[in-house]
Amino acid sequence: MQFSYGGTYMTQYDVAGGIGALAGGTYDALGKFNTRSSVSPIVLRSLPELQLFLGLGIDIDIHRMNMYLRHISEYDVPDTITAGYTFIDKIDSMNTIDFNYSVNLADDRVTLNISAHNLLDEKPPLAPSELGYDAYTHSPVGRVLKAGIQYRF
Repeated sequence: MQFSYGGTYMTQYDVAGGIGALAGGTYDALGKFNTRSSVSPIVLRSLPELQLFLGLGIDIDIHRMNMYLRHISEYDVPDTITAGYTFIDKIDSMNTIDFNYSVNLADDRVTLNISAHNLLDEKPPLAPSELGYDAYTHSPVGRVLKAGIQYRF
């Protein structure tokens, strides 16, 4: 059995030159949808505070199973967004699960594999953009199922 994990937890992301820049002010970009912010001195991507993944892998004889949970935390939409999206004040968190199963046959010469990415068909959360989601942070691709066979000569 194998466990894997990784992620990013950001505690601060200040950009010099925000509102009050003449007095040495900064723009706090952390935990915000920054794409359309009019107070950011530079073009920024969205910066959720937490992004992580957890994985579990199990090998039993000729069988192998892996499952991954991916999480992107919610983040705020600042009041300074320049568009008619006043009904969106927060972009929700998103969780996806990926699953993979494989089996080795014929003295390990044949491997059969099935995979499901975004197993629960999670949709990206609504964001104030033309696409309706934050393309820098979330994927609009729904459930993807794959099957494969590998033969070693």
